[in-house]
Amino acid sequence: MEKAETKKVNKVAVSNREQINSAIGTWSGFIYQGLCGILVSLRMIEADKEGTAGYKLQLDGYEDFSILDDKDRIVSLHQCKSIKGRKNYKDDLEKMKLKRDGLKNLRTDTKSFFHCNEKITIDTTLCIEAYPFKVGQTNCCPGELRNIIKEEVEKLKKPESDSEAILNRLEGLVNSNILNTQQIFFDTDKKLYVISRTRYVSFADITTICFGTLIRLDIDDILTIIKSRYIEEFHERSDVNGGMDKMPHVEAFITKFANMKQDDMRLFMQRIHPMEKFDYSFQSLLKVISDERIDLLYNLVQEFPLDKDGLHWITVNSKQTPSTLADIKEIEHTCRKIYENRANFDAMWIYDWFVGRIDGKVKESVTDIRKMASQITDVEEPEAERSIFREKIVGIMTINDKRNGKFD
Repeated sequence: MEKAETKKVNKVAVSNREQINSAIGTWSGFIYQGLCGILVSLRMIEADKEGTAGYKLQLDGYEDFSILDDKDRIVSLHQCKSIKGRKNYKDDLEKMKLKRDGLKNLRTDTKSFFHCNEKITIDTTLCIEAYPFKVGQTNCCPGELRNIIKEEVEKLKKPESDSEAILNRLEGLVNSNILNTQQIFFDTDKKLYVISRTRYVSFADITTICFGTLIRLDIDDILTIIKSRYIEEFHERSDVNGGMDKMPHVEAFITKFANMKQDDMRLFMQRIHPMEKFDYSFQSLLKVISDERIDLLYNLVQEFPLDKDGLHWITVNSKQTPSTLADIKEIEHTCRKIYENRANFDAMWIYDWFVGRIDGKVKESVTDIRKMASQITDVEEPEAERSIFREKIVGIMTINDKRNGKFD
């Protein structure tokens, strides 16, 4: 067994904010960090399943993530950065070394790795390695990283198991660890990194998922895919516009969206995609994670900050929900589809407007979906349902009318 080092070290020269806070206070870089942690854990399990049985993946305790052995000694320290176009991490790397030098529970063989979406050069005197995602490849973006993880999953899983389901179950395991840690932080006055050092994802739980039988994606898997996809894509678009620091409305949306419970998530996804039934199927999943749908929601969120108490807007005269309604050539058919789908969501009874992008044949806001739909289809319903529906006239508002506050 290795002995922990006891030599005297210099005080870690990191900022007060870094000492107090931890990256999991927000969801900014969480997905990339979590994926890197999953990849490292899987590779260690593949290399020595029995020898790593008592190991743990710890997020944001000693570094962005760390691998601990069965005696809680640090096997490896990992920092993760995924910022498009940035290649200079000299300060980050030096701080990583100083932080490592201040830790007492290192093993004699503890290693330090830097994971990045860009190829960077690291000073060899820092004793930090660029993590090899593949042979000869030391940079990797989140999208490609998922494919690399699935390749690792394929080496471990049973033939009848589904790689996508396993990957998303692993992401869900990491998500739960983060959310639980976050909740403990909110309920105490302890520093976040102190709490994080007592929380971990065990290799035993990772192994159980990998070697178990997962035939298909379940509801939690579907929601994990949606959350990951939207958060990643929102960050990708924010990077193009100068980074998340310049996009506070987007950051606020991500935080609330990432913490949504299952029922709230279903209702939200249904109301922003009002033309289709969101039923947790793979077919409905493919529709809601398309680039076009994500673009539409992102553009609304960045331009019009959502209310802090809900992912919508409440004005003096109306309650409005964002939507992914796109350029519409036949507005009557769109209104008919929304009207016929109304039993699957409550937005028609709660909101006054779906805010979207209307173009093509009709360029003005539609003030009454039901009335527009009646031009091409019979919308007559039993009297009781009609009276309930008529109490709430719901329309589709153009982005221009949202900008000028015409219906506020």
